[in-house]
This record gives sequence, structure tokens and C-alpha cells, in this order.
Amino acid sequence: MRRLLALLLLLCGLAPAMAQSLPDWQSGTVNDFAGLLTPQDAQALDAALTSLRSRTGVEGTVVTLSDRARYGGSDGLEPFATRLFNHWGVGDARRDDGFMLLVLQADREARIELGAGYPGDADILAQDIMRGTLLPAFREGRMSQGIREGTQAVIDH
Repeated sequence: MRRLLALLLLLCGLAPAMAQSLPDWQSGTVNDFAGLLTPQDAQALDAALTSLRSRTGVEGTVVTLSDRARYGGSDGLEPFATRLFNHWGVGDARRDDGFMLLVLQADREARIELGAGYPGDADILAQDIMRGTLLPAFREGRMSQGIREGTQAVIDH
């Protein structure tokens, strides 16, 4: 009887985690699940990311979600972004050079996730883009513009 009770408790504890799966991508470039992008910015981002991939082979994607919790992201922004990045297989697996700009609207969080193929100082550059481009625009209520300009800054570097 104790084993049955223990099994039931274990299954009840795992059920919420199992029910919360990561979203499937809709596009290799722009996945605006939270509806933060204007049609013009979404189109500009798609064109810029498609051009980057055709010119350099580097794959980048923009993802907006309402929040992490509905996708099992209770362990923090960085682990969630890494899981989503790996789940989608962003970037060339051999070079590990993809990037993902993730914005979580209700959580008021954003991250530029980079593949492991980038040098260590690339993380510093990503933080600079967050602080200098994305966050100021977000604070002023210019979400779409901030996402477009932040993604373009990543592409430019």
C-alpha cells in the first residue's frame, strides 16, 4: 500500500511538469507567440535573419512568449532559454553558432542566447546589446522596435 501511495504522489508531482512542454517553432526566423511585433518589424526581422543565414550560414531566431511558467520554465530565464534553444536546434550543430533573442512579456525578461561556438566575450557583447538597445526601448514601451533594433545589433556583430 505504501508503494502504491508513493507512486501516486510521484506521478502527481510529475504531471504538471510533463504537461508543460516547450512550444514548437512556427518559423526558423520569427516566432512572435506573444504578439509583440508589428507586421512591418516582423517582416524586416524575417528578411534580415534570412539574409544573414544565406550570406554566412549563421541561423538566428526571435521568440516572444507571454511567460515561461506555462512552458515549465520555473527554474529561471537562462536554463529556460537554453532548453528552448537546444529543443529547436538553433544554429549549425557543427559550428554551434546560432543565436536566439527571447522576450517574455509578462515576466518582463529578455535574453540573447548564443550557441557554444562563440568566444566568451560574445556574452559581454550580448549583455551590452541588451542594456544599450533592447531594455531602453522596452522601458519606453517600444517593444517591437527594441526587438527589431536589438536583433539587428546582434546581426551586425
